[in-house]
Amino acid sequence: MTTVTRIKYNIAGRADVGRKRSANQDAIKFWHINDPERGARGLLLVADGVGGQDSGEVASKLAIEKVYEYLIPELEKASHTQDGWDKKIEKAFKLANKAIVQYANSNKMDPKKVGTTLECVLLMMNKAYIGHVGDSRIYLLGREGLKLITEDHSAVMQLVKAGIIAPEDIYTHPHKNILIRGLGGEDDLEVDVDEIQLTVGERVMLCSDGLWGLVMDDRIENILLRAGSPDLLVEELIMAANDAGGDDNIGIVVCDILPG
Repeated sequence: MTTVTRIKYNIAGRADVGRKRSANQDAIKFWHINDPERGARGLLLVADGVGGQDSGEVASKLAIEKVYEYLIPELEKASHTQDGWDKKIEKAFKLANKAIVQYANSNKMDPKKVGTTLECVLLMMNKAYIGHVGDSRIYLLGREGLKLITEDHSAVMQLVKAGIIAPEDIYTHPHKNILIRGLGGEDDLEVDVDEIQLTVGERVMLCSDGLWGLVMDDRIENILLRAGSPDLLVEELIMAANDAGGDDNIGIVVCDILPG
């Protein structure tokens, strides 16, 4: 029987409450199969809920579950030649958004105050299909170092793009936690969707601002450059965020692209 895959994935992730929050509004989930016949496939998800009381926690978990529920059956039956994943990711995000709005309405809550960020990486052999809403991030570590492959949907990033503040000011600006786009509160959700090529030896990382907001990119890069399995790297990244204050929940998923 012909083997069509020459890569496989090694994935780990965890959502940590941090040192100063009593509830964890970050949620993560991942799935993969290293199939030598139909090709390696995987799904990586990180969400960071926003809202009072437990609404942020509900929103992030609901978003993760709805996207997972829709995409996993598609991935399980998929072949490496299948396309159209950008449309499937967009549909999954919109289904999740609808579920959050319905939850808010059914509980007599303001839908604009119940929401979440959402990061999705759908892996298909040596391709990654990206879905992104909010200010959680997706990074790629490759031969040229650490590269941020998403753009924050935040008020401070708009200020950076307009040249009003410097990029390093996003970490201390008083409006750093204001989102301009997120799941929940919008019937017509706009989803950033992209596609990138992957190479053996690269690492993909999804994270909430509980990591990147406290640990600078150069420090994240230094940790990810170290030899070690994704589960060890996740623990070290969480430790770095907590050592930097642990002001927020921390959600991380790391995936290694390995020879099959």
